Amino acid sequence: MENLRFRVLNADEMGTICEKCKEFLSTKGTQVDHPEVLKRLKKAGAQVDLGTKQVRLPKDVIHAALKVVPRKVTLGGHSGRKSLSVPHPDGLFYTLINTGARNYLDPETNTYQPLTMANMAEWAQLAEATDEIDCCSILTVRDVPDQTCDIYALKTVFENTTKHTILQPFSFGSVKYLFELAVAAVGGKEALKRNPLISPFVCYNSPLLLADYNAEILLQCAEHKAPISADSLPSMGATSPVTVAGTVLLACIEVLSITVLAQLLGDGTPILARPLVWGLDMSTGRSTHCNIETILSDAAAVQVFKEGFQIPAMNYAFGNDSYLPDEEAAIQGAQRGMLLTLAGADIVGAAGRMNIMSAVSPVQLMVDKGMVNIFKHAKKGARVDDETLAWKDILDTAPGNGQFLDRPHTAKHCREVLRSELFVTEPYDNWKEAGAKGLGSRAREKFFAVKETLKPLTLPEDLKREFNRIVKDADAHLIK
Repeated sequence: MENLRFRVLNADEMGTICEKCKEFLSTKGTQVDHPEVLKRLKKAGAQVDLGTKQVRLPKDVIHAALKVVPRKVTLGGHSGRKSLSVPHPDGLFYTLINTGARNYLDPETNTYQPLTMANMAEWAQLAEATDEIDCCSILTVRDVPDQTCDIYALKTVFENTTKHTILQPFSFGSVKYLFELAVAAVGGKEALKRNPLISPFVCYNSPLLLADYNAEILLQCAEHKAPISADSLPSMGATSPVTVAGTVLLACIEVLSITVLAQLLGDGTPILARPLVWGLDMSTGRSTHCNIETILSDAAAVQVFKEGFQIPAMNYAFGNDSYLPDEEAAIQGAQRGMLLTLAGADIVGAAGRMNIMSAVSPVQLMVDKGMVNIFKHAKKGARVDDETLAWKDILDTAPGNGQFLDRPHTAKHCREVLRSELFVTEPYDNWKEAGAKGLGSRAREKFFAVKETLKPLTLPEDLKREFNRIVKDADAHLIK
């Protein structure tokens, strides 16, 4: 039995995109806005114009870099958490809770609130308590200084979950302190290399600009051998072509560029390719993420990196463009999640995401964690062998009045059927007597039940003091 796959591109189309990526990077290249990185890239074999900051990557340099990119990536945890091996050893996927959001959809009032440190702590505790979530991330905390809010957020994550953290540094200056927190959490720089606790995003400013702070993240990741979430964030029709094919090509050019640049800065730097595409509603100007073109673009780009370049890939399989955890949110999350997981993404993100990327919802997280199990069940496909075919049982069945309820085969396999907590299974009268609750109400009840169990980690006092010292130092140097 092979795991199910959804392929947007045929072999020729995928090959064309791979070759066009190499051709573009070798003839035109991209812009890198970081003097030190430019000098190192030039020394490593890239064609660098220090005046224009343009970096071209000859094809032999690209091919050499692709040979040393790790095919497997380790994602570490702290305080005894077992590390994750990417790709998933069973051909499935890992799940990431949502990142970056600035607002919290309050389950009590169903209204958006500016995201606080208390919300960040709760979000991390939810990640720790939810078996279906494998990795955590940081949100945009708004009751601390803007200049250091990502540093406060990561400290809070480390205090509330042991799981690996995939995160976006918010500024050039904060990168150093984020790595200091990770070093402290695992017990030293060499320990961090052995047990990489964080995977920072390195994002292009589409089209084709690697800004200074993203280049700094790239440099720090290469020096720490930290896995890089190599990101392209194009918007179809705005910062990339309006067509699926054109946007996929641009996204893959940018992600391949990060991949090669990382190897030039440090052979063997782990890469998680994350070509993440956005849409643009041309009638309103609103950004979108769950229209079918963006989903197809993301799935195609995942295919290019998984099959074309043999590099682990991640993307956002959850989340929605809806303002509430309602029917629209459920439909969008289901269509996006099913297609991206079947497309082969090794890590799928943004569980609990609402309103494109601007908010998170604990209630939506309860829905999304239920969908994780559905997607994994679908991904496994159907096993076909003598046992599952039940050939003898079918042969022994009388036409018209036979049944399988009392068969040993049924008793043996009936618990393999997924009973999703998302869906109603009791008879109508029982459901009505229990309050006739819809999915949203049941998810909200589930959250409040889980909330009663949440608590911070118990960490050594010296580690907590070191976290506080790093944050205080960051405040002193970054807040002007």
